[in-house]
Amino acid sequence: MPRMMKAVLFDFDSTLVDYRYGDALAIERVRALAGIREDEEAFYQHSKVIIRRLYADPSAMKGDVLEARMAQLVGGYGVRYDGSYLEEYLKIYLNVVRSYEGVTRFLDYISPKAKVGLLTNSIDSDYQRKRISASGLEPYFDAIGIANEIGYWKPSREAFVAIAGMLGVEPRDCVFIGDSEELDVAGAMNAGMRSIKRHRDEDAATRADFAFSDYDELMGKIDGYL
Repeated sequence: MPRMMKAVLFDFDSTLVDYRYGDALAIERVRALAGIREDEEAFYQHSKVIIRRLYADPSAMKGDVLEARMAQLVGGYGVRYDGSYLEEYLKIYLNVVRSYEGVTRFLDYISPKAKVGLLTNSIDSDYQRKRISASGLEPYFDAIGIANEIGYWKPSREAFVAIAGMLGVEPRDCVFIGDSEELDVAGAMNAGMRSIKRHRDEDAATRADFAFSDYDELMGKIDGYL
């Protein structure tokens, strides 16, 4: 009989909530405010390149990562940075945090059966806590681990061990649900956890126990872990 899990752990962005939805709306507000005529999608893709570059070495990041993103983004189009760009971005980014269909039903189902934790790779921990609160999902979590606060980043084994410790369980007694093969699946496996992957690309191979795209579908399978 498979070992039963005592805790279900989650990544946040692009696993429980649609990161692109709020971020793209906020970036479009900056484009309009700055009067930049670049195509909306091309502008957003440029912004993604910048944030990925800033996150490439989180420990080296000093100051406000989102302000750095806004300054580099508009500066790339020859527009002088103004603090209002970040202010307008944050009005949307911190408040428009939309969970995927079926997430709350799934959390309602599992929370009486197991401990529930969150592990997110965020440099901007204050912003991320506000977004977690805005999502309406915060009450479900027995522990929240934000990389910038705990000092370890996915996919390091230490990050996963830390969130398990915050819940008072062993890593081997956890299943981790995330969308990134490199950060979530590999990291969980390195820590001795089981793993479930939320599809980004349904054709992509995964080392997770299984992959899903619909939380109602996942609800039908999770009992095998609890």
